[in-house]
Formats: sequence, structure tokens, C-alpha cells
Amino acid sequence: MNKAKKGKFKSFIFKVFGKARWFLIAIAVFLAIYLFLEFTSDGDTKLAQVTDSLSGEDYAVDNCSGGSVNDEGYASFFFMKDGTTLLGIENLETKEQVVAGAPYVKMGEYYYYPHIIEMGEGQKYYGLCIDYGGDYDSAVTNESIVAYEKDFKSAQKIFEVQYDLSEKIRYAQISKLNYYNGELTFAVVGKDETRLYSIDTETQNVRMSDPYRADENGNYVVEAIPLDGSFLFILSDGEVYQQKFGEPLENLIFTIKASAYDIDRDQSFDDATLAGGKIYVCRRDNTGKVFCLENNTLTEVLDLKGPEYKGDQRVIWGIDSYRSGDKDLLYIATGNGIVLFDGTEKTDPGIVVFLKNHIYADLESILEIAIFVMLCALVVNLIIRRKTLMYKQILVTLPVIIIPAVLLSMSLYSEIQEDNIARTRRDVDQVCRMATSAFNGYDFSAFDELNKDIGAESRKVFDMLQSFDTVDGNYVFSIVHRIDDSHATVLCISDRVSNPLYLTGSFKTAEEMAGARTDDGFYRFDELSGVIDDDADSNRIYAYGVIKDAKGTGDYYMRVQTNSWNFWVLRRDWFAEIVKFVLIIIVALAAVTVLTSLIIARTIKKATTTVSKIADGDFSARIKYKSKDELGEICSQVNTMANSLETMFDEKDRTERFYYKFVPEQFRKFLNKENFTDLQLGDARSRELTVLFCDIRSFSINSEIMTAKETFEFINKVYGMAGPIVRQNNGFVDKYIGDAVMALFENADDAVKCGIEMYKAIALDPAMAESLGVSAINIGIGIHSGMSMVGIVGETERLSGTVISDTVNLSSRLESLTKQFKTGMLISKDSVDRLSDAEAYDLRYLGILQVAGVNEVKGVYEVLDCLPADVREARSSHKNDLREAIRLFHMGEREEAVKMLSGIDASEETDGVIKLYENYISGMSDEERGNVFRFTRK
Repeated sequence: MNKAKKGKFKSFIFKVFGKARWFLIAIAVFLAIYLFLEFTSDGDTKLAQVTDSLSGEDYAVDNCSGGSVNDEGYASFFFMKDGTTLLGIENLETKEQVVAGAPYVKMGEYYYYPHIIEMGEGQKYYGLCIDYGGDYDSAVTNESIVAYEKDFKSAQKIFEVQYDLSEKIRYAQISKLNYYNGELTFAVVGKDETRLYSIDTETQNVRMSDPYRADENGNYVVEAIPLDGSFLFILSDGEVYQQKFGEPLENLIFTIKASAYDIDRDQSFDDATLAGGKIYVCRRDNTGKVFCLENNTLTEVLDLKGPEYKGDQRVIWGIDSYRSGDKDLLYIATGNGIVLFDGTEKTDPGIVVFLKNHIYADLESILEIAIFVMLCALVVNLIIRRKTLMYKQILVTLPVIIIPAVLLSMSLYSEIQEDNIARTRRDVDQVCRMATSAFNGYDFSAFDELNKDIGAESRKVFDMLQSFDTVDGNYVFSIVHRIDDSHATVLCISDRVSNPLYLTGSFKTAEEMAGARTDDGFYRFDELSGVIDDDADSNRIYAYGVIKDAKGTGDYYMRVQTNSWNFWVLRRDWFAEIVKFVLIIIVALAAVTVLTSLIIARTIKKATTTVSKIADGDFSARIKYKSKDELGEICSQVNTMANSLETMFDEKDRTERFYYKFVPEQFRKFLNKENFTDLQLGDARSRELTVLFCDIRSFSINSEIMTAKETFEFINKVYGMAGPIVRQNNGFVDKYIGDAVMALFENADDAVKCGIEMYKAIALDPAMAESLGVSAINIGIGIHSGMSMVGIVGETERLSGTVISDTVNLSSRLESLTKQFKTGMLISKDSVDRLSDAEAYDLRYLGILQVAGVNEVKGVYEVLDCLPADVREARSSHKNDLREAIRLFHMGEREEAVKMLSGIDASEETDGVIKLYENYISGMSDEERGNVFRFTRK
């Protein structure tokens, strides 16, 4: 690469990367937009976050966590992709995809996420949305039933249940939704009662049943599953009833048998549906199987948890049914995807969704690239830029600030985290001790198996557990019965109304329990990870306390665990506070560093700035510096230099301004010259101009009776009035010719406005004549527009700017015509045509004229706006008649024209135009051709 190319490349680099502040501003703006998109609660943003890595890809759904289907074959299903739950709606028969993406829909100011989707008719969907109290409160505040539009872009709330935080409701109380024959049915299973609801989806009218409360034995409804035309009720004692809406519990169809000592004993139903008149259910103790409930008997019809099952969680998440052709099909959402079952054979519908890209996803990608590019550009800028004192100091100081600050923050957070965890452990131990002691001596015999007495006993234990809970919900309490060394049964839990003996789960081994034993006989376990890890919101600390039950078995435990969400929020907020604290320290120390650098460089910057201003022509710039040191001496000399330059250039400016009085500056601009010294003999350019001529009437007579001094005072006073008016209307005086003024304008409107103001100020203002010692001043004004040559004429020792064209000549002749027509101001049709709004002026047409010395004929108008009000009104009143008379004259009908002019003349004796036309036409011989008014003298 040669030197020239290297120089160009270096120049290009400095030009592109030389302004660091623009890169910093761009980075700040892009980062602010990116963070807004990343952390906003806007549903579209979440959609962008979800679909960013999926856009443009077909995805075969191989796992589901619930769904439903209607008789048209449209199915909804929740599925997981990269740890995120998405919603899909697709026709199982035609494979038509309706929805695929994040299920956030805006209603009012908020976005709602449905936990359940029920398919209606005609691609209508209904969802259950749950609202929680806030960051530190996982209690449910309300549940809503929402009707969604087909495209899933809008929704309407059709039902709502609100709860008080003091009720400490942690889980949804609304059951599964079921759509059947135009009605949406569901149950609200509360602590003290259960109610059934039916919503007419057309009218949105809501029916509510009478409450179902505990029976005489204390047994209560733990679950109510809506079916087509009925409900399936499961009671705390294991009895299962099928009843129509609002009916009392009389139709017992099954009794669940369970023992606290059976490992796989929880036969409680997880979901149910009605197909072909039969009830199909899936159970909690065996989620891989589907059973048919008929004649008080459960019959296994499908086992999905075979060797081919690849999921590591529960198999069946939900079941529904629909009719396809002549078959009733079960629609089963599983951890392996969707399964269809016709009673004998299962099939895979092969659901594949295409997640479309979203504009927010594109925007985030663009922003990420832009921020990266801006950071690279900033690094290049820091490399190539001149190393200032502040830059050098920041470059050295910032790493020294940031590294200790980060280490300090890590140490501080570690200490706070350890202290927080230690305090939480102590609190969990203390709460566990209190709750355990409350159950010492308690007889748990009623929980040995499901029976008539278990309902009242379960409610009693539940109320005791809830009495330990706080409104904040920081802890969850449960009674656990150990079956053997690795299995346990949860008898009751404080955060939900549940079926007694509802859950069988793994239990810590004897070795694990021994390792977790505390000094006071409790067993504590930690499930913790980093606060920014993906599973941080499921971290918890829990403890077991051995309950000294009435039988002395030692198999009953009080389990107390932290509320995972609240515990994570607390740790997250501490982390945020530490980060904020560190950022404040870094910013504060960086600010001190920058301030120190600025103070050091301030005087040098002042001197540099002042010298730059002087170099740019600002000779009034001075350095304010009072110190007497060497830097002060430099500043003093700079100020002295500025004083000398200011004096010299002030003199130059005065000379130049004086020169402008002889040669208008606009000539230099018209000729595109930077300075007057650039003007040369012969410079010329053609351009369109409007020329105004103004002449003082009877000046020769007045000058005869005046002295030379009085004559100059007279004319200079008139010029002194005319010149400012010209400049105020965006024009300039080209030259003063004896008693006449020639002004140039680039706009016809400006010239006409100037002429009107000039006539009123000079000819109509009595104060003007009085100041000159005359009775009256009369002037004439002529205006014409056209192309003109602007240039420099003369010889080498004497130059002059001038305008040469017929435009100048014709405007002068129009000014002369004002004497013969006895008018104040005439304007050519060429100028009228260039007016932005000719109707805004009071113009009187004077015909097509040929002035002396000009071969071309022109239309001429009189501007009445400049005249006194009475004269203007008189002339304006008959201007249409005058136009008609002139038209007759131009058409060759001279007698008719004279006759019409005579009629006007009789009413207006002072109008010179009428008399002049009348005499001219009457004096024409019959042999004369051409009906144009020709002036033979100037």
C-alpha cells in the first residue's frame, strides 16, 4: 500500500471513528431500548423472547402439559421448548395451525397468561388466568375466565373470582373448564364450600349452584371435574359421585380405596372426560394409565408408560375427547406429545408447529448487533484518538476502581447471602420446632385409610397447619407419614385444599437423614443454587421435625419449607441491592477521577478553546485565568494577541461595510463569490428578478427653488425612507439615479408590498412633506419581472455592479407611464403572474400597452392598494366597467369603447386613465390598425 492510499485509509478511519461521544450516546440509546424489550411485562416482548430461537423452524411437538379438543378437531396444547411453555392450537384432521407462540394476551393494561385452555365451537377458546398478590406474596388474588378471539390477539374477561390476601390461597380454586352445548362449566372448590358455575357463551349469563358443604361426618369436596352435561365429585373420604348441575350428591358411582401404608395407593382422579357415554379417568398414583369408570369399577384401557416412554416426568397431563367420523377418540396430552385413542388403538397425530418470527425478536437481534458494533467502534476510537490527560488518567484509574469494587461486592454479597441463609435456617428450625410441638401427642389413626372420619380430621389438621402460616406465605407446612426408608405419604398440606393421603413421594434415606440432623434433633436440607441460575426460583430450605404421636411410632414428621418464590425474591432483591451499591461506588469513584482530570485539564482546554475561537474569527474571545504562573502568562499573551486582531479586523469590517454602501453585497451573492476581492471584470450571471423603479415627481421644479444643500437634504430624506422599506421587504437598492431609485427583488410579492409601503410612507404621509418643507410629495412606481443579466462592468481601475436587461428598461417605462395615467403605481402582467395570490391585491386592469422604446406589448395593471381610501374606493368601483371598455377597444369596437368610457368619465372626473383612453381612441383615424395603446414618448 503506497503512502497516498495509507493517508486516505487513515483519514477514513479518523472520520468514521473519531467521535467517541456519538458511539457512547448510541450505545446508551440502544442498550436502553434493549433492556426495555428484555424486561418489560409487555406480552409482545415475551413473545419475542420466546420465539427468537425458534423463528422460521418447524418444531415437532414431543411433550405436552395439558390441552383440550372440540368436535371440529381443533386442539389446544401447552408444550415446552428450551425451558419455556408455549401454546399451540391446531386442527388434528387438516393440520391447520391457528396459534403457535407465547400465550400472552392483553386485556386493558395487563397481559394475561392462561393456565388452562378449553376449546369451544367455531375456534373459540376459553382460558383460566390466575393473578398473584405481588413479589413477596404468592397468594392468589383473583381467578378469571377469559374468552379469546380466533387469532389469540385479544380477549375478554367473562367471569372473575376475587380473594382477600388474608385467605392465604396459594393454588387455583377453579377446576378444569368444560365446553358443552354452548355452555362453559366449571367448579370453584374452596376451603369451606364448592360451587358449580355455568356460563352461556353467547349471552355470557352465569348460573351458580347452591354450595356443596361438608356432610355430617365432616367430609368435603376435594375435587369437582366438569364433564359433558354433568360433574364428577371426589370427596375427602374417597367417594365419587356423578351429578348434573346443581343436583345433590346422591349418585355414588365409585369409592376410592387408599391406605397410608401403600406405596402406590393414591387412586384419586387427576383428570376425567366423557366419551361414548363412558367416563375415562387418569389417576395420580399411576399417571401412565387411562381407566374406564363403569359400574363402580375402574378398568384399565391404556398403558402409556412403557419402555418407549422417554419422559422423566409424569406421563399423562390431561385427557379430553371428541368425535371424529363415527369414532369417539380420547385426546391425551402426555410427556411424549399428543396421543389419540379410539378404545383399542392409539395413534400419534404428528403435530408440527411453525413458530413465526416477531418484529420484537428481529429488533432485539438488530440491537444486539448494533451494540456490539458500537462497542467495537468505541474501542477503535480509543485506540486511534489523541491521548488526552483525562483519557490517560481514566485508562489507568478505572481498572483500579472496578476490580476492587467487584471483589468487594462479591465478598459483601457472599457474606450477606450466608447470613441470610443462616438466618433463614434458624427461622425454619424455630418454626419447625413450634409446629412440631403443636402436634406432639396427636393421634393420626384416622389417616390410616380413607374412611368416613377422615374428612373432619383432615380439616382439623389443615386448619392447624394454616394457623401457622402467615399472610406473606413464607412457609409451607405439611404432615408427612414415613412408609419405609424411601417412601412417604403427605397426610395434609397448608397451601391447598387436598385429598387426604393425596400424594406418595420419595423420602430421605436413613443415611441422608442422619447427615442432616441438627443439634436440637431436627433434620434440615438445603436445595440452593446461584441467584442467577435458571432454577433459582425453585430453591428452598426445609426441615423435618419428628412428631411424638399418640402411638409413639415416630413415623410422623412435621415438614416446614420456605416458599420457593418468596425465598428467591428475597435473595434476588439482595443481589440487586449489592449490584446497585457497587455501581454507585464505581460511578462515584469514576466521577471523582473524571472531575480531578477535568480540573487539571480545564485551563489548558480554556486556552485551546479560546485560540480555536480566535482562529475561527471570534476576536472577542478571551481566557479568564487569574493565576500569575507560567500558564497565566500564556493566557495573558493570548488575550493580548486577541486584542490586536480584534482592532485590526474591526477596521477591516468598517471598511468593508462602507464599501457595501456603494456596491450591494447581494451582487457578490448573485455571482457566487466568497469575498468582494473575488469579483472580476466580466463576471455575470442570468437570473430572474423583479425590478422596481421609483421616481420623485416635479423634482426638477423643486430643485430650482432650493439651494444645493436643501436639494441634497430633500433627496437624501426621501432615499432614507425608501431604502429601509426595500430592505425590510427582502430587496436591495441597486442604484440611486438622480431623483429615482432602482431596487431589485427575487420575489414579485416582496416588490409589490415594498411599492405599496413606499408610496404610503413618502407620498401619503403628511409628516414626510412637512419635514421637507413642501406641501406634498408625489412619486411614481413601476414594477416588472423577467430575466436579467447581473454582472460586473467597467474597466480595470473602476468596476461597478449592474443589471442589464429589457426588464430594467420596461420597469422604468412603467414608472414613466404613471405620470401620463396620473396613477401612483403600475405593474406588468408578468409580475402579476408571479404573485403567490394576485387576488389579495386590489388591481385595476389598464390594457395591453406598448411603451416608448420597447417593441413588445405588455399587459399593465394599476395597484390601487397604495392610494388614499376615497380614491381607491372610487377607482375600484368602476374597474370592471373600465376593463370592459378596454376589452371593446382591443376588439376593435372603438365607438362602443368611447361611449362606455364617457359614461365612466362622467362619474369620475379625476381619473386620468379614463380621460387618456377616451382621447386616444377618439383621436385614432379609421386607417390606423392595431387596437393597442401606444406611447411614443417617455
